[in-house]
Amino acid sequence: MKPLTTTQHRALVAHLEQAPSDYWNAMLELIARTGARVSEALMVTRPDFDVKRKEVRIQGVKGSRGRVVPLPEPAMLRIMEGISRPPDTAQVSQVRRLQRHWECLRFHLFGCDAQGVTLHGLRATVALAAYAAGGKDIMVPKELLGHVSVASTGRYLEGSRIRGLRDKLLRHLRGGPPRTSRVPDTA
Repeated sequence: MKPLTTTQHRALVAHLEQAPSDYWNAMLELIARTGARVSEALMVTRPDFDVKRKEVRIQGVKGSRGRVVPLPEPAMLRIMEGISRPPDTAQVSQVRRLQRHWECLRFHLFGCDAQGVTLHGLRATVALAAYAAGGKDIMVPKELLGHVSVASTGRYLEGSRIRGLRDKLLRHLRGGPPRTSRVPDTA
């Protein structure tokens, strides 16, 4: 899964901050800020927002845990306004419509530079940003994305330019320093 670059991610969020607060822009901003899966984002309703704490509750799917994610208040209010008018369609249709909206917006903002970045790629973008902001601690994106296993989180960070991630992940999984010599394959 291909993520947006940091510059592209900032441009997307800046655009969504200025865009009309409709349902589809609200869903994109929710995904771009929280790393929610599309199915998780589509399940978010107004009661899931805690304005006083500036948090949104994301219900887990696909074996992931539910989680509470911080959101800046202006973004939260925009998203709450946008999702207050959900379309009257089945979830499958909503997923397709959201994908089309993302593809049009992605092309409008980035042309061919972000070709291949899917809605799920936004999840990887958020994982990379959380990893960098969290002092390169893999547990930060793990908790943000609601993963049960750190190995799942590692897949989101694998294709990035973060050096040494594999060693850090292996060290974490093994509970010690990474091996310096290669272990021969037994297969």
